[in-house]
Amino acid sequence: MPKRRYERREPTHDWQQIKPLLKDTAQINYEVIRPVVLWGQTPKERGAETGVSPRTIYYRANLFDQAGMASLLPAEPPPPVPNADKRSLPPDIRQEIIDLYAQYPAFHPHEIATICFV
Repeated sequence: MPKRRYERREPTHDWQQIKPLLKDTAQINYEVIRPVVLWGQTPKERGAETGVSPRTIYYRANLFDQAGMASLLPAEPPPPVPNADKRSLPPDIRQEIIDLYAQYPAFHPHEIATICFV
């Protein structure tokens, strides 16, 4: 007979017995709001059991009603900012330099830079 993947336990609603079994933040967040969402327990009562602020429980339960399970997952991190070459100029400044040089070919680079305030 194959070995069981999970240890068999008696079902319980006691937070002190459930919390050590949870590994993921989404699981923890769900277990905190589950009695509020499913059985109508007040956030104040659940907060007293879990040690989580009733306001947080109320907020997460409302968010769960609106967005479902997706509200339990952490927000996606912002996309990485591309490394811009700090030596390059924006396109509008480049065009201004080209226009100035076309109008005044006798100007030296430092004079054009002074005019463009670069």
